[in-house]
Amino acid sequence: MASHTWRILTNRDSLWVKWIHSYRLKDRNFWDAPIRSDVGWGWRKILGMREKIRDFIVSQIGDGASTSTWYDNWHPAGPLYRHISSHSILNSNISLSASVRDIVFQGNWTSPLLRDNSNPSICVSPLPVLSPTTPDQLLWRTRDGRLTPFSVREVWLSLRPNEPDVSWHHLVWFSQSIPRHAFILCVALKQRLKMHDKLRFWEAHSDLSCAFCQNGPDSHSHLFFECPFPNLVWNGLKAKMNLNGVPDNWDDIISMLQQATKGKTIWSIIRRLVLVGTVYHLWHERNNRIFKSKRRSHIMVGKTITDDVRSRLLSLTFKPSPNVDRAQLAWNLP
Repeated sequence: MASHTWRILTNRDSLWVKWIHSYRLKDRNFWDAPIRSDVGWGWRKILGMREKIRDFIVSQIGDGASTSTWYDNWHPAGPLYRHISSHSILNSNISLSASVRDIVFQGNWTSPLLRDNSNPSICVSPLPVLSPTTPDQLLWRTRDGRLTPFSVREVWLSLRPNEPDVSWHHLVWFSQSIPRHAFILCVALKQRLKMHDKLRFWEAHSDLSCAFCQNGPDSHSHLFFECPFPNLVWNGLKAKMNLNGVPDNWDDIISMLQQATKGKTIWSIIRRLVLVGTVYHLWHERNNRIFKSKRRSHIMVGKTITDDVRSRLLSLTFKPSPNVDRAQLAWNLP
């Protein structure tokens, strides 16, 4: 959506941008265009996110001809319409469509509305220096204040929630992972799968029981891997991870694998693939039993996980080494 906005603001040479200016804006400034109820969803979304990206889009003054005096972000105080009311502008000798070039003449403001403004952030700021041979330029201002050409990457880095990495991120998001498996593991690590312990508030009077053992409601710790059925599946896969003393408790498993899966060795990749595959297929089996009345043995579930991991390994290339030789034997790889 920010890319669409940038195309409109820079008058990109495209039929869509020309249509927007002719039929949607109709000579109005983009930042001042109203959100009407009779327009399409896409246009409403573009207009609706203006304030979210407003302060990141900066006009670098050259000749001042294409920068709006009131609506563009060129002044140190930000867009001037935030500090000066429309009523005051209309009562001055400057129009709403005036450019920066219209308000500066021979190093002075052309209107007392700016020259004698009571707002110190406006009257104290130095006047822009116009360069008749240089056009104005739109730039993206990053979170740390750098001015840079527009790119989707810079927009994403500026707008995304900026939180510290969680300690388990490399268990989930690694280049060799299977995306649908990784997503379920991520939700499980955040304790947000819709287990019975999460549904008790809405299902207070329902008889909730584990799909595997029927001994009361299930939970994240129960499914991974305190329940007898998931525990059988997990124990059947431990030998294929080339890791001694793998625990059965969820917190202990995550803590141990965080240390045992650093780097890009073949065993590091295998251990992560086994973990994400096991979580995914146990969650899948649990839901099939509850909602579709379909059941598989722990041997069949374990075989499905093994097949998925093996198929992913077959798509990868490894340099010959003793570790790779051992993995080939353990996973029956060519």
